[in-house]
Amino acid sequence: VVYVNNRLFFSRKKIILGGHSKGGNLAIVAGMYANYFVKKRIISIYSDDGPGFLKEKIESRQYRSISDRLVNIIPNYSIVGILLYHENICVVRSMKKGVFSHDVMSWVVKDNSFERCELSLYSERLHNKLMEWLDKYDLVTREKFVISLFFISSSFIKLFFLLISSFNCFCKLSILFFRLFILLTNCLFFKDNSIFVFSILEQFF
Repeated sequence: VVYVNNRLFFSRKKIILGGHSKGGNLAIVAGMYANYFVKKRIISIYSDDGPGFLKEKIESRQYRSISDRLVNIIPNYSIVGILLYHENICVVRSMKKGVFSHDVMSWVVKDNSFERCELSLYSERLHNKLMEWLDKYDLVTREKFVISLFFISSSFIKLFFLLISSFNCFCKLSILFFRLFILLTNCLFFKDNSIFVFSILEQFF
């Protein structure tokens, strides 16, 4: 927010904010809390498979002030992008599924734009289950879960490509590592929800 306000305050040009993953979420936050002179020049804010917001934040005055300029782009097998709540969703086709669809390079481009499609049944069910599950817990617990799931997803993608590029024959090790990491996180924060977490894992592999 400080960066956007300081860098763009004296500019007279129209502004487009955007980012991928957590960066997409931060782009929206920057737009929400930009000062009046910067905010009025923002024409679009793009979040590429970024996590959403709590209902309270969606209904806030700051969010509503830029909601008509938001474009939330998510792949049809999104996991990160269906966390929490969104508006103005644009679903695009990915050549990959699960956590791998988070990679922008897997999104299909047709002519001069992303190929549009419907959200997969898997992502719809996962979103509904996540929201139903998170509504049972207080804000602190929800925050821990979302941060853990986001970190695990992004870390696994980085680990996978590292192993593929350096140790192709050990790619199965990345799957084992991911399952172990999920298990440890679940034991620390959500001891009574291992069935739920591993039901998500079934869709990954």
